[in-house]
Amino acid sequence: MELQQNQKDRVRGWAEPDEEITVSIERQSRSTRAGRDSRWLVELDPMTAGGPQTLTVKAKNVVSFEDVMAGEV
Repeated sequence: MELQQNQKDRVRGWAEPDEEITVSIERQSRSTRAGRDSRWLVELDPMTAGGPQTLTVKAKNVVSFEDVMAGEV
């Protein structure tokens, strides 16, 4: 996976309504709650080019994406 460098990147998904979600990568972590429609969205701070990193999404389940790079998409 590659994220665009030097801009805020959005990570979104679905979960149970009102479920807490935490997205972590590098040294940043963002939390939110799923809405009534089950959708959620977090915005990550801009990252400089580099990697690989691991992006982790934690809720009732944990999903990790390895080899995440920041660069020109």
